[in-house]
Amino acid sequence: MLTSVIYRNSSGTTTLLDLPASIQNGQCLRNQQPVQTVPRILSARAPEQAYPNVEPKGLKRARLLRNIPHTEQDHHHSLQALIAASLQEIGSAIGQRQWLLPRQPLLSSDENPLRTSRKGKVDQVDQVALEPHTVLSSISNIFSSPDDIADRLVSNPSNLCTRLVLGSHAYHIPPRSKFILSDVTRFGHVPAAFSKRFAQRCFDFIVMDPPWPNRSVRHAKAYKTSESCSKDPFLCVLPVLNNNLRSDGYVGIWVTNKATIRQVVTLSLDQQGFQLYEEWIWMKTTVDGDPVTPLDGLWRHPYEVLLLFCRKQRPKCGTASDAAEPAIVSPLATRVPRHVFVAVPGHHSQKPCLREFIEPLLNDAADYQALEIFARNLTAGWCSWGDEVLKFNLEAHWDKVN
Repeated sequence: MLTSVIYRNSSGTTTLLDLPASIQNGQCLRNQQPVQTVPRILSARAPEQAYPNVEPKGLKRARLLRNIPHTEQDHHHSLQALIAASLQEIGSAIGQRQWLLPRQPLLSSDENPLRTSRKGKVDQVDQVALEPHTVLSSISNIFSSPDDIADRLVSNPSNLCTRLVLGSHAYHIPPRSKFILSDVTRFGHVPAAFSKRFAQRCFDFIVMDPPWPNRSVRHAKAYKTSESCSKDPFLCVLPVLNNNLRSDGYVGIWVTNKATIRQVVTLSLDQQGFQLYEEWIWMKTTVDGDPVTPLDGLWRHPYEVLLLFCRKQRPKCGTASDAAEPAIVSPLATRVPRHVFVAVPGHHSQKPCLREFIEPLLNDAADYQALEIFARNLTAGWCSWGDEVLKFNLEAHWDKVN
């Protein structure tokens, strides 16, 4: 089994991982030795220097700070202090070596044929049902366009990867993976649609990266944000948690650094019967470990946070006390463990694959079900769902099989 970990301290609170390697690692089954079955991932060029600094200075910065509530400022100060300590720890541990594994760059443009070909299908009727299940062959899977497999569960039941051709583009499909190529906001009956394909309460882990409002992403047209949706994508998928998550399962949600987004997530999950369990902070650095943007920036933070939830009244494993955490009082209050994951970024919007870090928390890491919503790549053994679910499995992102 590959590993993406470059450094991890004994307590597991600080980890330096390689982002492309984490995704490549997620393309093979657990404990599988992928000598001849997994191609090597191609990556965007790693930043060697920090991005241009556009942060306000002097009086302008002071005026902006006055408009930020003290609770929010204190929240980010606590994150930044933790991150700074982690960066110093990693720097001392690895010395002069670079903060990533060797990467093979992707030289072509970062195209997205799925979004282009399915552009006219995004705003169809709300009430739709999943089409018949499509089981991929280990030999040949050729379709004229992405529309031929849209809105249906597609699975690769083999223990080996297979190849899927959609029109003029080919995709690498990892073993035992399932996916649904569909805009999640189009499903008026999400729980009913899923119950046709999955047993109730079957997922041990559900993770999502909702397309939160983001001005820079919207201007760059990197992906469709919630401003262009008739329904809030995050609220659309909330029913999945109650209907398809096991009682002892976990929910991971990537949030932006805006306090309003965190508030929506924490309060929504609290109302659904979940409590915050841990915070996973992804810190982005250059190849030499410098923050890609100022750590104390106001307009752009160099870190993102995954909030990990579990059902209320669940005992916290590995703690001195078995008492359940109280309900969340403030969306910025944190009484849970925090873990810092440091990684040099890859392609825009590409998140690390955290499979090897969530599995130790599950009851049976060798036999579990996981679902990723708003996914942009597939993971072996998992089910993935989204209108860009095959984006980073495009063969252009992968080298030839070793």
